[in-house]
Amino acid sequence: MNQIISLEQVHLKFHRVEVFFNVNFSLPEKSFYFLTGPSGSGKTSLLKMLYGALLPSTGIVSVLGKSMRALNKSDIPAFRRNLGLVFQDEQLIKHFTPLQNVALPLIIREVNEKEALTKANEMLEWVGLTGFTDTPTHLLSAGQRQRVAIARAVIANPKLILADEPTANVDRENALRMLHLFEELYKSGVTVVVASHDRSLAAAFPYPEIAIRDKAVEIIQPGRRRNTGIDALDELDHSSRAVLSSKGEIHL
Repeated sequence: MNQIISLEQVHLKFHRVEVFFNVNFSLPEKSFYFLTGPSGSGKTSLLKMLYGALLPSTGIVSVLGKSMRALNKSDIPAFRRNLGLVFQDEQLIKHFTPLQNVALPLIIREVNEKEALTKANEMLEWVGLTGFTDTPTHLLSAGQRQRVAIARAVIANPKLILADEPTANVDRENALRMLHLFEELYKSGVTVVVASHDRSLAAAFPYPEIAIRDKAVEIIQPGRRRNTGIDALDELDHSSRAVLSSKGEIHL
């Protein structure tokens, strides 16, 4: 199986403070990994290296077959069009409606506005926000805003999802609901990496961890399956679930 992410002998320092020392690992295509570690351990820095916002001090970071060091600044926007990025603070445009926020990646790609808005409506239905399309974004709850961010991240059918603490500001029920959405994407063939400082959430799903410990990274395979994400969501409303085609497109 092809490797979608590869780090070789990666070192990272900030102002002489070592963040990572000799990190080596690779992730295969169509996989799901949790990125775990305590606050301040370097989860965000690692993700930034993966989407080209930060270069390692030394070593090679390759994503989607491209060396991050070989990319020019002018290459980064085109490279990121293959990624879906979800941030802890959502990074939504507050004066846009949810519908406008979700449609934006397609508008930037010069997709016909009617088509973009139709697809955005479908995505908002997928994340369980039917009826909130025109609600002012700043009036949404933290969990609702994060689901808008997830819809925006996946509307253009990315090959790789990188999510930085998407569940940090929501309760456990909403956290599990969001992780189930990521799980659906993974099952459709998208590679998913979700950062979380809450290892109990990772333990609720049968997927391996990229664990940051003492400036190093260790891949931890899942242990005995206990209360998987789908099991944990059996008591929740299933209205937001979608059927994904083998091509990774979402059909409601």
